[in-house]
Amino acid sequence: METFIIWISVIGAICIGVMALAVFFSILNGIQRRFSKTSFIKLKGVFNQSELLSVHINGGKTISHVKFVGFTDPNSMKGVPYQLNNMAVFEHPDGKRVLLRADTIRMIEELHADASTQNA
Repeated sequence: METFIIWISVIGAICIGVMALAVFFSILNGIQRRFSKTSFIKLKGVFNQSELLSVHINGGKTISHVKFVGFTDPNSMKGVPYQLNNMAVFEHPDGKRVLLRADTIRMIEELHADASTQNA
C-alpha cells in the first residue's frame, strides 16, 4: 500500500503540473487574441501599391479601379467563421476596402495609367 501511495503522489504531481501549464497557455492565448490586430499578407513583386486593378470574380462581375492590399492572415483573425478566412483585400481610391473570398477571384487585370484616367 505504501508503494501505491508513493506512485500516485508522483503521478498526481505530474498531472497537476500539466494542467497548470494548460491553463497558463490558454490564458496567454486569450490575451494575445484579444489585443492583436488583424494583419495582411502582402505579395511582394506582384502588384505595386499604386497600381489600379480590375478584379474579375465568379458570375461575370467585375470590380474596377481598386488597389491590392493583401490577404487576411488567418492566424490574426481568431473567432471569425471559416468562410471569412483567406479573404483578398482591395481598396478603392477613396479609401473604402473590399474583402473578397480568394476562391471567387477568376482573374486580376492591371489597368494602365492612361486607361484609368479615361474611365475616371
